[in-house]
Amino acid sequence: MFWWITLVQLTFKDVLKEEYNEEEIKKVANKLYGYYHSPKPYVVQDESLETLFRLRNDYSKLQIGAISNFDNRLHDIIPSLGLKQYFDFIVTSEDAKCSKPETGIFKYAASRCHESAELQSRQFLHIGDDINKEYKSLIE
Repeated sequence: MFWWITLVQLTFKDVLKEEYNEEEIKKVANKLYGYYHSPKPYVVQDESLETLFRLRNDYSKLQIGAISNFDNRLHDIIPSLGLKQYFDFIVTSEDAKCSKPETGIFKYAASRCHESAELQSRQFLHIGDDINKEYKSLIE
């Protein structure tokens, strides 16, 4: 939590310059931290929900995980959005002690798979939203 609050404070300090009030911004940062810990700012797209539902029901042998550069609040957010039943595991960069595109986070995620010792890297499918961090870095 500390690094997140510091990040918000530094962002405001950079923008507000001489108008920066540390106590006020600390309050704002704490409020933002709580807000982004709740389900309020997130929207689950119908298509995404349908895809998760189909993957879970049509391909029962698949293991589905969420791998994110988000912090450990994600472990609370996913269930609060009603999505927990679609995932076998959730991995955050805070869990893995590294972030995408570092290979360590993907190795950590692989270790969370039930049969990870028997799986080869070609048996994993990763779907992301950043072509540089989540695709190109993995094939280079």
